[in-house]
Amino acid sequence: MKLLYENNLKLKDIEIVPSLSDFSLEEIDIKTKLSENLILNIPIIFSHSDTKSDMAILMARCGGIGVINKKISYEEQILEVDKVKRSQNGVISNPFYLSPNNYLYEAEKLMHDYKISGVPICEAKKLIGIITNRDMRFENDYSKKIYEVMTKDDLITAPEGINLDQAQEILKKYKIEKLPLVNDKYHLKGLITTKDLEKQIKYPDAALDSQGRLLVAASINYCNDNFIEHAANLLNSSCDVLVMDNIHAYTSNFMKKLKDLSNTFPKAIIVAGNITTTDALKDLFKIGVRIIKIGFKKIPHASSLLNCYKLAEKNDVFLISSFKNNFINNNLLKILSCGASACEIKDVTLNRNDIKIMTERLKKEMFYTGRKNITDLHKNSEIIIKK
Repeated sequence: MKLLYENNLKLKDIEIVPSLSDFSLEEIDIKTKLSENLILNIPIIFSHSDTKSDMAILMARCGGIGVINKKISYEEQILEVDKVKRSQNGVISNPFYLSPNNYLYEAEKLMHDYKISGVPICEAKKLIGIITNRDMRFENDYSKKIYEVMTKDDLITAPEGINLDQAQEILKKYKIEKLPLVNDKYHLKGLITTKDLEKQIKYPDAALDSQGRLLVAASINYCNDNFIEHAANLLNSSCDVLVMDNIHAYTSNFMKKLKDLSNTFPKAIIVAGNITTTDALKDLFKIGVRIIKIGFKKIPHASSLLNCYKLAEKNDVFLISSFKNNFINNNLLKILSCGASACEIKDVTLNRNDIKIMTERLKKEMFYTGRKNITDLHKNSEIIIKK
């Protein structure tokens, strides 16, 4: 990165110098790396104070990631994370199931809460049936036991370990929506659904974990005494990223709590911030944090990013731009050129079309300035001061 001036710069004070575009617009890649195990297909993180599962699902399907807010109860936050993880799967490795002695109203509530159309029925772990919306369609008495209504004869199953192409053929052949996976003892080991296979086609850019589930993050309320226990519960619920932040994170109390979190979960992906100086970045790096949020309303944002990027690049640290109105003035290209690997949106609400417009604009601006990918923006951007 060639830097002509770096002090007291706001984003509006700088421009990116165009260079040769020896590639097509279709070749531009806006995938971004935030750690070895966290790669987003678009450089956008949504962290509104009201973010719950619906917005986190939308963001992940578009290729980014949403942060479930911390202003809800621990139980509700874990439930919201679980909703995201269960909203789309390759193979559901821990599917919900009920017993034959559960009631229809319990099945209906489970299907309603998680927007699913059926639930396997097991007895002593052994699959004995399945209940679906079709089974319950004409039922008026929801106090009945599930075994009175469920489908139990001629169940179509597949062995665990089956690949998705084979599963799709079985689903198509028997015209069913759910394919339970069982072991040699007929114990339920997984579930594949047509809905999940269709979502893979419908959302090709979705940000997924290694099991084909949507990525999701959760914000940690470190002021609570049992925040470490809650973090453990979030990770056990397959939360991909823990976010510990404050408008001013460079305080002794914050750093102590962050160190406790990092030491307790050394393999967890942790995002921390907000900071604006290289001294703060050094201290967060020493704690073990590798993804750091940059931004404070009274500090020029371009200068903060540029100065911190110099140190971050040397230490394999990734920066997230966390600044009010990041997108109001179409600053994404500048933010990424200043060294951010992703941009946090926290002051507006978005829909799928908004995100599409943002990413398409970014690709066009990258083409016009001769930048093929995010690494190219970091390494080869020449930044000048507007006069």
